[in-house]
Amino acid sequence: MRVIPYLRWSSEKQTSGSTIPRQTGTITRYAAEKGWTLPPENEWLRDEGVSGFKGHNLAPTGELGKFTDKICREGGRDIILLVEQLDRLSRKSPGEVLEWFFKVTNAGLTVVLCDNKMIVDQASMRNQGDQLRALLDDSERANTEMTRKVVLLQQAWASIRDGMNVYVERPGTAIGVDYLASVSTPIDTGIDITVKTRRSTDTYELSTLAVGFTPIVGDFLQEKTLLGRVARKVHTSSTCPAWLSLSPCRRFFEPIPDKVAVVQRIFELYASGVAKVAITRILNGDGVPPFRGGDGWGPSSVKALIDSRAVIGEYQHKSRAQDRTFGDPIPDYFPQIISNELWQAAHAPRSGHNREGRGRSILVRNLFADIAVCQHCNAKMYFQRKPRKKTGVDDAYLQCSNYFMNKTNVDGLPRCEEKMMWHYRPILKTLLDKLLSSALDDQHFSNDAEIAALNSLIADHRRVIEDFGTQLDNMAENMAGSLSERLRRRFDALEKEEADAKAALVELEKEMEIARGKVDPAIHVKRVAAIRAEIDQDNDDGLKARITIKNALNGLIAKMRFDADLGFVNIDLIASQRYFAIEFTGEPGPDIDLKGREPTDAEKPFLDAYRRRRAKA
Repeated sequence: MRVIPYLRWSSEKQTSGSTIPRQTGTITRYAAEKGWTLPPENEWLRDEGVSGFKGHNLAPTGELGKFTDKICREGGRDIILLVEQLDRLSRKSPGEVLEWFFKVTNAGLTVVLCDNKMIVDQASMRNQGDQLRALLDDSERANTEMTRKVVLLQQAWASIRDGMNVYVERPGTAIGVDYLASVSTPIDTGIDITVKTRRSTDTYELSTLAVGFTPIVGDFLQEKTLLGRVARKVHTSSTCPAWLSLSPCRRFFEPIPDKVAVVQRIFELYASGVAKVAITRILNGDGVPPFRGGDGWGPSSVKALIDSRAVIGEYQHKSRAQDRTFGDPIPDYFPQIISNELWQAAHAPRSGHNREGRGRSILVRNLFADIAVCQHCNAKMYFQRKPRKKTGVDDAYLQCSNYFMNKTNVDGLPRCEEKMMWHYRPILKTLLDKLLSSALDDQHFSNDAEIAALNSLIADHRRVIEDFGTQLDNMAENMAGSLSERLRRRFDALEKEEADAKAALVELEKEMEIARGKVDPAIHVKRVAAIRAEIDQDNDDGLKARITIKNALNGLIAKMRFDADLGFVNIDLIASQRYFAIEFTGEPGPDIDLKGREPTDAEKPFLDAYRRRRAKA
């Protein structure tokens, strides 16, 4: 039996709070009561700062989501998932929560909710109505609680964003009246009135005063006195545009001259016809630091600035988590730093920007995206695709991204001077010739939906076989000294049913092997060849083939090191004693597999050079 504790909390702030000790303590005490051995805490399953209400922990990128996928594919027999309480697993709707429980318990997993000592497995989900009702009630409570919080929070932000009247909450004396103004835009003003009451001191932030009301220090203000109105109490987003700074009172935006000049320069260059990649190289070559840190400018950051309507003063409130906007865009919210004329010039139709072959068809074209690096500076290799209209076949090249983006060090010197352009297709062909058959193992051809269904059937059959075994054992005890023909016939019939169930289980396990992609070597060679033939297609089959091959290569290769000095691509395999390289022309280079043997004298020079340059990198 394997016990896996699970922890989850919703925000980074909770990391330093009481939630981790509380969850850990509850799980540890319950395991001690049961006499279960827990793994070290650094091996516990954790979703740190992940929302259960939005279901991010159950998504494919969440730790619980990954665990769920593995259980559904491989089965969860003899595995126990320990969690403090139900809302740590999910705060989604009761239907979605129960669907998750049925899915994992049908795969054989046992889930334990330590706070109320509830053990949930396949049998209890089917036979214990009280437990099912308890799960429904707890999930409804957790979901309703979070839904109410979200609604109240959205209403509060909406009232702040859309404006509201401000009244004195409790009677008191005005002890402070501060008139505020923006440094760069004097028309932007605000008034803060501080009122001292018997219980506390409150500050009311206003945009305009009520008609006929002029606050004076020392005035006594009655409860429900209308002070004025707030048009925008505070900036509701957690950040503001990078070329602006937010005043301490969070009501005014002050342009940062140096950054404003960079934005204006980008717009002027783009409006004059300079491409985004070329703008990137200009900014990096001039040593212009990126706005929010990072490793220099990239085409995506330039594009984000060009597309941002905040440069013309517009603000659109948006929830990134929900991926939706709230309300209409607000004009003149930010200081306008780009004229309408320049904005229109930058967004006018540009010749050559909608070339055939752009857009969706280039998705996942570079199968080396995560593993190709420059031997000299260890930067990623930049993928350049150059469509050829005459031949209809695209040329593609790889070049050091530091060189291509013209990135420099603090002293102004280039980070890398390796300008060699590597032809992509010949290198890809040789790599696939050597590795694709082993990289595409059975799991890449598995059918997850079929595996989940078979896991459920296999668990059912194992339970039936266990029940038959129990009945047969009981009958054997009762038959001691008795040769009743009726009991003998019943016993034989049960033995036959047990044998049929075992035979059906064997067939299901064979089907599971097929669903997991296990086939004869000859069939495997054919299916690898079929998926390889699809990688250049600009359709869904081609996209799926490229993603499958890319994931397979990432699981086998640690790094591809492009060495311009030697003219080789050195391949670093994960957990392997095989060393091989590909020449810059795409021809196979040295290929040495040291599994179970020592290198020969002829192989040692290559291996020594290979290891020296790998250590240097």
